[in-house]
Parts: sequence; structure tokens; C-alpha cells
Amino acid sequence: MMRWTGSTADDAQFARLFLLQHSPLKAVGEASAPLSKALHLLAREVEAFVRGLDNADLLLKIDATTPRNDPAEVSYRYPFVVDGDHVAPVSFDGWDSYQGNIVGAQAAVSRLLAAVKDELRIFGRTPK
Repeated sequence: MMRWTGSTADDAQFARLFLLQHSPLKAVGEASAPLSKALHLLAREVEAFVRGLDNADLLLKIDATTPRNDPAEVSYRYPFVVDGDHVAPVSFDGWDSYQGNIVGAQAAVSRLLAAVKDELRIFGRTPK
């Protein structure tokens, strides 16, 4: 939101495709309607920011998960079915095969949060 520079005419597309999405980078990348120039530039800037972090591929994989309970899909955010039972992501024991070592995932997310806090400082906002 801090980097959004689009016009008010582009705000609806920004909200629909980016702010109100579980997977904003994926949603913008797969949008069927043409993107406004501002949203296209923001998506490129955000992806470059994420790709500059360690374990960027993992962070993009986390972004690409969407809420679903399809047993063939694993979601970080929604219960899914394992052997006929609904299992919360926190209770899933197959993360290592899905994303790699849990310590690496936690480190990647921690680095992302630290980078976002640095961005907040640049924009004159104090992170909590």
C-alpha cells in the first residue's frame, strides 16, 4: 500500500487484484483483464523486492497457495483433507516435502518481515 501510486480510477483494480487477495502476486500474474500501468509497475516492484530476499522461491510459493480443501493441494491458510480427515495447516506433518525444512521457511518469512519493517522506516512509519 505504501508503494501504490495509481490514480483513484485504478484503485478498484488494485483492491480487487492485490489488496483483497490471499495470493496477490499470483492473482495479478494470472489476471485476465489488462492491468493498469500503475498496478503492473507495482506488481513488478513487489516481485523484485521479494526476489531480492533469501529463499524468494519459497516466499513466492507461499504467496501462490490459495484457500482450498482439495486433498491434492496444500494450503498454508485453509484446512485440507488427509486420509479423509480435515487437517489444519498447523497440524500438517508433510511440510518438509512440500516446502523444504520448516526452519528455512521460518527464516524466509522472518527475513521478509524484517525487510518490510525496513520499508516502513523508509516511508516514515514506525513498525510495531
